[in-house]
Amino acid sequence: MLAGSGTGGLGYQETVEHLAAVHRVRCWLDGREVALEARLGETALAQLPPPGPGCTTLRQRQLLAATSAAEELGCLLGLPEEQARARLDQAGDLHRLFPATLAAMAAGELDREQAAVIVVQGRSLPEEATAGFEQALLGRVKGRSLRSLRGMARRLRERTHPESITRRRRSAEERRNVGVEPAPDGMAWLNAYLPAEQAAAIDDRLTRTAVHLRGQHGETRSRGQLRADVFADLLMHAGMDTGPAAGIHAEPSVTVPVLSLLGLGGEPATLDGYGPIPADAARQLCADAKSFYRILTHPETGARLSYGKSRYRPPADLARMVRKRDEVCPFAGCRKHGKACQIDHTQAFRADGATGETDAGNLGPPCETHHGLKTNAGWKMAQPSPGVFEVTTPAGRTYTDRPGEDVAPSGRPAYPPAVAVALPEDQRRQIEPLVIQPPTGPGPGEATDDDWLPAWHPARKARAAGDRQQDAPSPNQLQDPPPF
Repeated sequence: MLAGSGTGGLGYQETVEHLAAVHRVRCWLDGREVALEARLGETALAQLPPPGPGCTTLRQRQLLAATSAAEELGCLLGLPEEQARARLDQAGDLHRLFPATLAAMAAGELDREQAAVIVVQGRSLPEEATAGFEQALLGRVKGRSLRSLRGMARRLRERTHPESITRRRRSAEERRNVGVEPAPDGMAWLNAYLPAEQAAAIDDRLTRTAVHLRGQHGETRSRGQLRADVFADLLMHAGMDTGPAAGIHAEPSVTVPVLSLLGLGGEPATLDGYGPIPADAARQLCADAKSFYRILTHPETGARLSYGKSRYRPPADLARMVRKRDEVCPFAGCRKHGKACQIDHTQAFRADGATGETDAGNLGPPCETHHGLKTNAGWKMAQPSPGVFEVTTPAGRTYTDRPGEDVAPSGRPAYPPAVAVALPEDQRRQIEPLVIQPPTGPGPGEATDDDWLPAWHPARKARAAGDRQQDAPSPNQLQDPPPF
């Protein structure tokens, strides 16, 4: 049925039958992938090099092997470490605890998303209870949507779990966390994994405050906008004098082109850990800044200048420049912010018998996890040119990453017309090829693309309904806690 690639001659019924066949094949492939991922985790310990300093106990080497396997998979599939580790854990659980689910996948009856529901809800059950839980779900999964399956699995788990929800809640609370996910156009999502009653209380307070402010004379913001503004104001400005956050102020780091800082240009600034933000937002941040650091760039190419040093420990200005160039860990798939990473020699320092020197072309900010893989797990790193990193895994695969690619100046700088007018004629002629006109925005009536927004977002709802209502339900009401 699946032979050939043409679909033009298929009727409606035949198309549905082909889709069903493709889904069965995908289920089989999912099962095969799970089995291979489980095997990758099982063989990771054996491929480690001999024990080195600081990694000698069996427990330390098991943790190192698990991390190395997750990174190997993450590099192969282009996944962050957390997602790759979650896949390996899920594969290991399916192989060890849920063999009937894995068999259903191999038979083309269950895909990975459906299997994940069984694993997530059943992995915390005692081993003697998993078989009954698994069989009860497998007998009722056919024809059910994922949402229906999740609800059924949660209810069944609550009925069959011998441990009280109070004890399980204490364990779950250990995983509470907050994460930031970048979004387009200088925006981001802030997600929190909290006890349910705390999340509900926060949501209720935001709503009540927004409703109160909405009734004030002259207030034009929607309830959704007010909720967001109140949320940000409470976290950034409230409790500065008393409470657990007393005296702790937000200190975002931003790199601003000098012409944009002076109001003579509109080139975006770069917010550390995020990327480009509008020049006016950067100027507002700089208005309250307590200190500035100058970063020199090449006047024609816009590339940041390096410093030649010969001592082991990089001086503060060199370390700062490397962190600005490489804003995240240079290992493929890792995006841990450079401020939380250590500056490391890509090639070992020459005083240790190697050829590496302390200069920008031999320094990078690997995070603690990936520094450990490079030191103890057989991973290799090279830096063929400053800011370009080649990472070779224990399996012999090489991946190239440029951690500053999205934030570094691209090509020659561009000067706004206001600068050219203010310069003497001879200097104006020198930069004339680099003078640009301000970009024009979309014309009247042109649509903007908001398809990247989640379905519950007000803008998406307004477009579907034909109005511009901005209120939206809390994401916590519509989805499981986000991964971090």
